[in-house]
Amino acid sequence: MNAAARQGFESIWGKPVPVAQGRDSIEIIQGVESGTIQGILAVGSDAVGEMKNTFFDLPVFSVLIDTVFPKEPPYPDVVLPGASFAESDGTYTNCERRIQQVRRAISPPAGKQNWEIISALSTSLGYPMNYRKVSDMYREIIGLLPFYRIGKNGKTTEGIARWPRSKNRKFRFERSLARTNPNDLQHYQVLEALESLA
Repeated sequence: MNAAARQGFESIWGKPVPVAQGRDSIEIIQGVESGTIQGILAVGSDAVGEMKNTFFDLPVFSVLIDTVFPKEPPYPDVVLPGASFAESDGTYTNCERRIQQVRRAISPPAGKQNWEIISALSTSLGYPMNYRKVSDMYREIIGLLPFYRIGKNGKTTEGIARWPRSKNRKFRFERSLARTNPNDLQHYQVLEALESLA
């Protein structure tokens, strides 16, 4: 994240945004072992990745927000009833960069959508999230990330947009192709192969 983008987030959130990249599952375990991580919040059982529910065997306080109770131990310390996509308002972004608007079809059995649960937890931990409705969060998102706007200029009949958007639906980079992050490529031996294809 560049400095200007970081300043935008910090001005709205009122808190500094970490410069360091987030941790993967192995680094989370290392953080637990070193004592720098003292709790885990997972939203959906798929959030813990390949670790599955063994993540909840770590010696820290753990909370899971999900629509189903874990099938087998180890169990988290607390399981909060989450809402499915059919019980939620908002947007989903998939691997094709499609931003799809979803509207709640039925009310969540527990009475709260996931964002309401996370907001309540955050507020109780000392960082108030004063969102009253989904549109409050959506306005914040498109203020910081304009390509998330699903409106007259980007909306299709299905309520789907794709980023980055342009008139010819191509990337705004050289040769209209996506630009790979060079930092990611350093982990793989593919640089020479990519150069030969260029």
